Amino acid sequence: MEIPPKAERTREMRNSAEVKRLFEREAVCFGASDGMPEYRAVQLFGAEAVAFARKMSGSNGYGIGSFTAQYLTERGVHIAATYLNVKEIEQEERLHGGPRE
Repeated sequence: MEIPPKAERTREMRNSAEVKRLFEREAVCFGASDGMPEYRAVQLFGAEAVAFARKMSGSNGYGIGSFTAQYLTERGVHIAATYLNVKEIEQEERLHGGPRE
């Protein structure tokens, strides 16, 4: 099976170190820990990936009375990125042949 060069792929997959740097760049303080605001996670990863991350890692929010800000932990951001990586692998395998389950 011939794999096209990375530049021809529909999107770049991220490794753990890249995801960690992205989290560190985008995270803000929520109480005594950091998190990526959910709206920003949706911009970066898409609503489907964020919904999957929330399902797998739980929902996180910090409220100040009339408003609760939803956010992803570092683990949640890794899950959202992994979701996109797996979707990309699925697409590549469908386009170019390969294992499927």
